[in-house]
Amino acid sequence: MKKGNGHIDWAISIGIFIIYLLLLFIFVRPGQVEEYKGDLLLSIVEKNFKDDFYWRLLEIPLFVNTSDTSKTGGGLITGAAVGIGESGSSETLLIDVFPFKFSSNNILIIDSELNILPFDLENPLDQEREIIFNITDFQSDKKLIYEILYSESMNLGSTKPTFDPINILNVSNVTIFGVGEYSIGVSEDKFKEISQDYNKLKIDWRYPKLKDFSITIYDEKEIILSLNDVQPSENLNIYVLQWSDFILYNDTTKKPVTVNVKAW
Repeated sequence: MKKGNGHIDWAISIGIFIIYLLLLFIFVRPGQVEEYKGDLLLSIVEKNFKDDFYWRLLEIPLFVNTSDTSKTGGGLITGAAVGIGESGSSETLLIDVFPFKFSSNNILIIDSELNILPFDLENPLDQEREIIFNITDFQSDKKLIYEILYSESMNLGSTKPTFDPINILNVSNVTIFGVGEYSIGVSEDKFKEISQDYNKLKIDWRYPKLKDFSITIYDEKEIILSLNDVQPSENLNIYVLQWSDFILYNDTTKKPVTVNVKAW
């Protein structure tokens, strides 16, 4: 009986040991690297790309109808000096009420030729404000068209020229603000700033530590922007995603580009 019991104990011990080994390989799986599907890797890059590198630019048309003298008592200003308000002259236009709660650091004013105009936006956000800006080609008998550009995420004001008033013309009564429209595109400045540290970007984007990716933005002629130019080994599976896009600049111009993403 004792000998038989010994065999039973031995069999039970072996069984427990085998079960332990099986559980160890099932749950621990030593040396195994977690697999990520190509679609998942590409979707991580695409989502974070659009979250971090896109920006929105609000374009608000501003119409100044200098031919409408009915609202100004026969002229834009009273008792104007000779040469002020004449066609082709450089003037400073004043609008009494600026109806938007924008900081001066987040706006620009451009003319129809996309020139950035010097301006000043007076008084704090919680008060009634006036806006004043310089133009170089005043026309006394037509509708002048400008655009106010606004971005909540970019410091546009850093690119505006220094404002120095010339001959101030109050055009408040002949000014109409149009309906704004948003443009969306890739910000070249944000791309250059955020993509400087590739390893930090992988952490911020929660990209798998043992995987890599690259981004190339190019037009018909050349590569414009790139991130991680390292070429993957030939024995790796390389997944590719590509789409057409735009680089959006501060003056509203758009450059058509192709965005190419590789993940491996």
